[in-house]
Amino acid sequence: MNSTDGNAPPARGNATGGPAPSARYETGRLSPKGRKAVLIVLVIGVVLLGAGAAYSYYSSLGSTDLEGQAIRYEALDDTEMTADISLSRDDPSDPAMCVIRARNREGFEVARREVYFPPTQFDSTVVTTKLRTSSLGGVVDVYGCTYDVPAYLGADTPPGS
Repeated sequence: MNSTDGNAPPARGNATGGPAPSARYETGRLSPKGRKAVLIVLVIGVVLLGAGAAYSYYSSLGSTDLEGQAIRYEALDDTEMTADISLSRDDPSDPAMCVIRARNREGFEVARREVYFPPTQFDSTVVTTKLRTSSLGGVVDVYGCTYDVPAYLGADTPPGS
């Protein structure tokens, strides 16, 4: 058999008899153990970075030291509810506001409003407010509370408004 024969075995090395191409080029610089170590270090770094970001987010946004709760509510008719909202706060000298909502018996939101809590000397404050509903309400709950009171809910706003 000669090299022009279609059944010739594949040639080893190159035409000049030098080393095979894979032997001429450098393989990976890291051994398989080294690559595994680098991968482990990268994974640990990403996990620590994620944990640090989650902690930072929680400490800045997750704990506001405000606790709002609907302590009593009643449907007056198909379009109105009344509710007593309690707010406990770490700094009662700062004004605060809570967003409350009414939901019907199926759980759909039928009303939402902001409730203003003026500065006070007591850690816990209760205000009574009314909500106009789009249909018969079944429950009132506090959606969230904040010390960032918008300008339109300023010092001239009566409590519960």
